[in-house]
Amino acid sequence: MNKIIGFLVVINCLFCFSQEKYTQKISYDLNVKVSENNHINEEMVLLLNQNESVYTSQNKIKNDSVKRYYLINKDLQGFQSYILNNDKKNLINYFIWKKSNDYIYQINSGLKIVQYKSSLPQLNWQIISNSSEEILGYKVQKAETVYEGKKYYAWFSTEIPINNGPFVFNGLPGLILKIQNEDSSYVITVKGIKNESNLFPELEKGKKVIETKKENFYKTIEGTMKEVQTMAADEQTKKLMNKKIKQYLDAKFLFDVN
Repeated sequence: MNKIIGFLVVINCLFCFSQEKYTQKISYDLNVKVSENNHINEEMVLLLNQNESVYTSQNKIKNDSVKRYYLINKDLQGFQSYILNNDKKNLINYFIWKKSNDYIYQINSGLKIVQYKSSLPQLNWQIISNSSEEILGYKVQKAETVYEGKKYYAWFSTEIPINNGPFVFNGLPGLILKIQNEDSSYVITVKGIKNESNLFPELEKGKKVIETKKENFYKTIEGTMKEVQTMAADEQTKKLMNKKIKQYLDAKFLFDVN
């Protein structure tokens, strides 16, 4: 079992780095209420320049960079130690690249990397407040919209004239500094904004990338993880892996806002 997990990590966790640079880094605090006794908290980042942006977990960027260093230097002992001591901090494992009106959603899954391409949602925002509320010292307005059948509230600032925000949320005349769903079980709040010039993490490419459609996304992920299950040495391990796969797929907050 441990050999299988180690093999998967080696195959899937590397990120290449683009020659393009981002010029701003927006840090967000993501809070997800899975149940009364289970809350997920992770730092997310929106890296952007005038033409494109990347939204992912800060820990994912760090972990991928460190793993890449260990593997390039063939330090398998250091690599294994890092995996055991650090990877549990990175639960949100997706990568969203946005450019113009489109985005690519990519995630490591089993022995493959699954991705789909889609148009950014054309959200029908209704501005419901012109209050003097502030976030990080910026005056914000409140707006609401419906995305995939669920209502979301956003707080945006025209003092930062950027049509962007966490995940795939967009379409307001200012940067989205906070967004949450109707029951506040999914909340993303800005925690820092700074100018920073660095290389974008780049999407994985090549034969290990499986291109699918958004409507087939979860089915494709399930298939790639089942491939891993067949590598198990005994039936008990297969049953355990099957249980873990189901828990993973049921926890949609790990992938999406739904």
